[in-house]
Amino acid sequence: MSQIRVNSFTSYDLTSAEEQAGSILNHNQKLVLQNKLAFLAETKIRLKFDPSHVQEFLQQEAELQGQIGILTWLLETSAQIENQLVSEVQPQ
Repeated sequence: MSQIRVNSFTSYDLTSAEEQAGSILNHNQKLVLQNKLAFLAETKIRLKFDPSHVQEFLQQEAELQGQIGILTWLLETSAQIENQLVSEVQPQ
């Protein structure tokens, strides 16, 4: 059973089963996250560099890269756990 950790942020001690169950995305969640990922990637590709606003460009690019990174991580983590569970059930 999950237990809250005492620290500066809210976090929980989870069992392996809780971690796995919480990491698997359902079909609609995957679609929504993939759409958001595609939108962010398109936005990043379309960023225009303006030499008079270098700092603004770098901040926008970094923010988009961070958002792309977390969405990619969520989707990949879900897929990895699903594949792991499938391989555990299927006979070798």
